[in-house]
Amino acid sequence: LVTILFLAYPAVRQNNLLPLDGFLNFVSSIDAARAQSLEFRLRNEDEILARAAEKPVFGWGGWGRNRIIDDKGRDQTVTDGIWVIYISERGWIGYIGFFGILASGLLMSPRMARRRPVTSVTTVLGLIMAANLIYLVPNSALSPIGWLISGALASMVQWRPAPVDETEDTDDPLGDRRVSRYTRFAPQDRAPRPSTRFRRG
Repeated sequence: LVTILFLAYPAVRQNNLLPLDGFLNFVSSIDAARAQSLEFRLRNEDEILARAAEKPVFGWGGWGRNRIIDDKGRDQTVTDGIWVIYISERGWIGYIGFFGILASGLLMSPRMARRRPVTSVTTVLGLIMAANLIYLVPNSALSPIGWLISGALASMVQWRPAPVDETEDTDDPLGDRRVSRYTRFAPQDRAPRPSTRFRRG
């Protein structure tokens, strides 16, 4: 659910589907300075999203063309969230390509849970990844640890244990499975023989 909401967040913002005014009033009742800072950030995001809507597929590209420049050449935009940077520079293709890969393991985790029991380590990694996606909405700090956790979750989705035949001899971990003769687990009859081409005498 967090992954789907994160991937659809730019579309939700562009169509004004979030009750931001009520949220700003709530924050203002707690801390007026925080509410003012949040309002400034949201206003900048709205301006960048309006410019990104002019090139929605592939975006504006680099060299600051996604930003709003006044008549005197001054940059009038402030980009904080990494999502708004990608949606404006690379469009929806770049956004889905980047964050789709980042969140693919978390998005496919229900499929993994239907195939086998989910361990506590996988559950904790999934929660950390979900919290990291939420953190990327107002911030642009994506650490290598986030990619590491994403890769770990993706590997758990792809990993599929081989079916075990209870009639086989459990003392042989390889059983009758076909093993390449170029591995250290190959049986002796299929192991590669040492070359005698350069043997002297």
